[in-house]
Amino acid sequence: MTWFGQPFSDRVPLTPGERVEVRRRAKQLAARRRGTWIVLAGAAVAIAILVVFVPSIARTLRDWGMPWTLALAATNITSVLVLLGVVFRLLHRIRVRAHREAVRELGFPVCVECGYYLRGHGAGGSGVASRCPECGRPR
Repeated sequence: MTWFGQPFSDRVPLTPGERVEVRRRAKQLAARRRGTWIVLAGAAVAIAILVVFVPSIARTLRDWGMPWTLALAATNITSVLVLLGVVFRLLHRIRVRAHREAVRELGFPVCVECGYYLRGHGAGGSGVASRCPECGRPR
């Protein structure tokens, strides 16, 4: 099972030097990914949209009886927190996938999708699974 902050299984026997190499390669992979720039550009567009719509939402809340300053503060804080949460979640997903790909480049059989360690799950004596038993993704 892969937790939020865990890019791959703890069962992968990486030495400290290999862990440093994985981090270095993952940074390079994440920087080259188009998705990283798409997420950041999407965040910029979302901020522009929020600048347009926050005052109208605040006006609606004011019409419902909420004081203007409280309505404006509530909509600003909520929209910024939601936007940051989405951006950080997407960037985290890109970073985790880059870590898994870096581990695969070092020769460890790790599923890129879920991070499951695939050694010992193979058919035909190869010792490496053709499909991930955790998520079903083809190798």
